[in-house]
Amino acid sequence: MTKEEIKAMLERYKFENQFYKEKVKEFENLQDNANKTIQILKEIKQEQTNIKLDNIISSYARDIVEAQDKLSTLKDRLKKTEKLLEWATQPNMIVLYYKYINGLSIEQIADVMNYSTQRIYQFHDNGINEIVEKEDA
Repeated sequence: MTKEEIKAMLERYKFENQFYKEKVKEFENLQDNANKTIQILKEIKQEQTNIKLDNIISSYARDIVEAQDKLSTLKDRLKKTEKLLEWATQPNMIVLYYKYINGLSIEQIADVMNYSTQRIYQFHDNGINEIVEKEDA
């Protein structure tokens, strides 16, 4: 991977992580709604509703499996991105973590770590370069 590709992947992380959290909530709501609907339909089960009940259950089951697959794929991508950060050494890794995982600006990181912004940019670039080198190895 190139330096630009690594940066882009790290930049996407914060958005994908937020997206993942939102989708997990949606998935949980989908499961709750499916369970409630199925329970209600079972309670009012009559001969003519059997086919409808089976169709609704099948539809919910497909939606749940599809949502689980999407969440699993996204979670794997997030883990891969987090793993990349482990390839950087200290303090480069901390700077990358603050920037891409916590979403802090370079100025905020400089304040937290008590370094100049110029030094934080150096740590950032060094960390990205370490990841590129290990990715290429």
